[in-house]
Amino acid sequence: MKLITALLLCVLAISALAKERSFLDFKSIIEHVNSVQKSWKAGHNDYFQDMDLDTIKGLMGTLETPEEHKLPHKEFEALQDIPEEFFSAEEWPKCDSIKEVRDQSTCGSCWAFGAVEAMSDRICIASGQKLQTRISSEDLLSCCGVGCGNGCNGGYPSGAWNYFHKTGLVTGYLYNDKKWCSPYAFAPCDHHVDGKYGPCGASKPTPKCTKECSNG
Repeated sequence: MKLITALLLCVLAISALAKERSFLDFKSIIEHVNSVQKSWKAGHNDYFQDMDLDTIKGLMGTLETPEEHKLPHKEFEALQDIPEEFFSAEEWPKCDSIKEVRDQSTCGSCWAFGAVEAMSDRICIASGQKLQTRISSEDLLSCCGVGCGNGCNGGYPSGAWNYFHKTGLVTGYLYNDKKWCSPYAFAPCDHHVDGKYGPCGASKPTPKCTKECSNG
């Protein structure tokens, strides 16, 4: 569900910005988003009010997927009994990763975060809610290379899944975490609010790929 939500937000944002205008019609975007779904409510955010189009585009981490990186499509028969509501955290309450939202700091790595969080969730679900593994966003972000896109400058979710399938990924979690193999390189920061971490600052460069666990 996290990956679907992340992709939906990125697709909505890219679609809205594709019209290469010198200004953004926030009111129309908000009304459109609220008209096509009811699970959450879009609203105005003053943080983006004075940003130009290029600056806002730079905040988006998911790039349009080239043909060579797209995953094959598969047809499924329509489901007959779809529930009105479905919450994965309630369906699989013992999978702690489902309840987590990791902080990507100032790096355009939402494509990597959405993928590894979904991978971690699926491992737990497939194990009968026993395996609480965390897959490393750092390993995917820094080691996948051009097959996944441009690291902190955006990437392809399909490339992330292809890399996981063909190459594999090590475990890893948050900044400075020593429990897993490869923790995230960047510390959490306060995104558009005043908080305990401090401002996020300028965008970070893609970390260098390493082939050794941080904890030895």
